[in-house]
Amino acid sequence: MKQDGSGELTADLLQDKLNTGLVWVNVPKRILIYSFKTLSPIDFENLARDLLQSELSIRLESFKAGRDEGIDLRYTTTKNRSFIVKAKHYAGTGFSGLLSHLKQKEKSKIEKLNPDRYLLVTSVDLSPANKDDIRQALFPHIKAPKDIYGKEDLNNNSFYRGVLSMEAGFLLQFCIL
Repeated sequence: MKQDGSGELTADLLQDKLNTGLVWVNVPKRILIYSFKTLSPIDFENLARDLLQSELSIRLESFKAGRDEGIDLRYTTTKNRSFIVKAKHYAGTGFSGLLSHLKQKEKSKIEKLNPDRYLLVTSVDLSPANKDDIRQALFPHIKAPKDIYGKEDLNNNSFYRGVLSMEAGFLLQFCIL
C-alpha cells in the first residue's frame, strides 16, 4: 500500500517511514515521531544533552566517548550540588535488557558518585510500571518518575520546541504529509 492521490498516508507507508527515523504526521497537530534506531550511542547522548539543556534551561557538561565512570552528562552548582545524566541507547534491547544493565552495572557506579539527583534518558519504550521498576532499582538516586525520560518522553512535541540537533552523522529524515 502506498500514499494515494489524495495524499492520504497508508498504514504500511507510515510504518516504513517510522522505521527510517523522523516523521511528521498530519493528524490534528503535527506530531514528531522518532525511533532513535539509526543513532549511534554517542549521537543519542548528544541528542539527549541538547533536549535536556533546552527543557531544563541549563548547560550540561559533556565528556569524550568511552569509559565514563557512570557519567554521560553532568550539571554542578556553585554550592557543589550536582546531578548526573545517563543516556542509555537500548532501542534494540528493550526494557528487560535495560533494567538488567542498570541493576548489574550502573547502580554501583551511581552509589559511588552519590549525586544529589540522577536522570536517566533512554531510547526504550517505557510504561508507568517500567518507570516505577527503574526508580525502585536505582532508589534513592532517582527521586521521581519525571527523572526518567523514555522514548515517548523524547518524542513529546513540546520537548523538541526550539531544538534542532544536527550532530555529526545524524541525518534527520522528514516526511511532510
